[in-house]
Amino acid sequence: MATTADIPRLEMLQVADMVAREKGIEREEVLEAMEQAIQKAGRAKYGLEHDIRAEIDRKSGEIKLLRYMQ
Repeated sequence: MATTADIPRLEMLQVADMVAREKGIEREEVLEAMEQAIQKAGRAKYGLEHDIRAEIDRKSGEIKLLRYMQ
């Protein structure tokens, strides 16, 4: 099974562009769905009690998984 670390950053953005074109939706919607999926995986791994958020840089494709603490 491939992980996000296995996918080159710009390829991630190309996939988002391709899906957006094929489905006729905005690229931003696809990227937000990708962020939500990565965020869900992060919460599954690190626990639901943590405020974990995923961000995909719209220019570089860099993925950040962040844990917010109060």
